Amino acid sequence: MTSSPQTVLIVDDDVPLRTAFARALDRVGYDVIAVTGSRAVLDLIDTHDPAMMLLDNHMPDASGIELIRLVRERWSPAELPIVLISGSSLQTEIDQAIEAGANDVRRKPVELGELIATVHHALDRTASTDRASPGPATEGAPT
Repeated sequence: MTSSPQTVLIVDDDVPLRTAFARALDRVGYDVIAVTGSRAVLDLIDTHDPAMMLLDNHMPDASGIELIRLVRERWSPAELPIVLISGSSLQTEIDQAIEAGANDVRRKPVELGELIATVHHALDRTASTDRASPGPATEGAPT
């Protein structure tokens, strides 16, 4: 029995970086949806049901932190893990992302091997949470 590949949604306005991330994840067996900005993200989540999202923080149309807040109005961290990728070294930005509902934050530059490990880890944690709790996730619970 083979399972369907999990889908990772990548939201980043940096085309070369987004393309490199998408190719790396595709090579290890993930389906990838890669978009430039945050405008259509909620609709994409509804229609494609990604297993997780990789999100750049600095985009022209909205910050990643703003988008995390919007996503968390509808999906819990267990339902849709979000990893924010930030070029900032400011701890306050990282704290804001976690407070907004990011499951994890990675600082640029992100090595492709680290990115793949981060995706595996986020999805493994989600699968463990699904197996451990038969009911819905408790809001505010760490993931």
